[in-house]
Amino acid sequence: MNTYLLLAQNAKGSACTQLIIDALSAPNMFNFAKLLQMPNVIALKDSEEFASYYRLLEIFAYETYQTYKDESEQLPSLEPTHVSKLKILSLMTYAAKSKTLEYSFLIDKLGCKDLQEMEDVVIDAIYQDVLEAKMDQQRRVVSVDYVVGRDIRPSELGTKVRDKLEEWTTTCQETAKNLDENKQPNYTIEANGVLRSQ
Repeated sequence: MNTYLLLAQNAKGSACTQLIIDALSAPNMFNFAKLLQMPNVIALKDSEEFASYYRLLEIFAYETYQTYKDESEQLPSLEPTHVSKLKILSLMTYAAKSKTLEYSFLIDKLGCKDLQEMEDVVIDAIYQDVLEAKMDQQRRVVSVDYVVGRDIRPSELGTKVRDKLEEWTTTCQETAKNLDENKQPNYTIEANGVLRSQ
């Protein structure tokens, strides 16, 4: 990422759009918010010629393959490497929201032509260390153990932090309650050998 941030300091116009295209296909690069904040990249947003590249970068940072499909007529076309990356990013979004993802849901949302293609996306995400999950062929679900977080829009940051704090508070309260309910009584052995609870 640092290389792209350095290059973005001087890249303008078409050079900046090429930088974006290169960054989107870079191996092991799954966060793009810092690149979106670079002045020369932000300048694309107000350019009639290059605004679509800024929007494409936004989709890779915050949104999903479904969004790209919905807006594809107004956006630059994607190479297969970009499509693969965007599908992995989309999978990360869905995995962050639910620990159990049905095959049918993923096939639809990831725009996969069949089960094999969907499984390939999951396997790619696992190999690239952004997802820990198991595919259950019998139940036709992907069970998520862990997923790397995606970028968060600055406008959503406060809400996300609040939600996480509320989730953490609830977990702490439930843990404390379970500890209280499962507390084992203390016992002492008296001089006469009688076991007595305290």
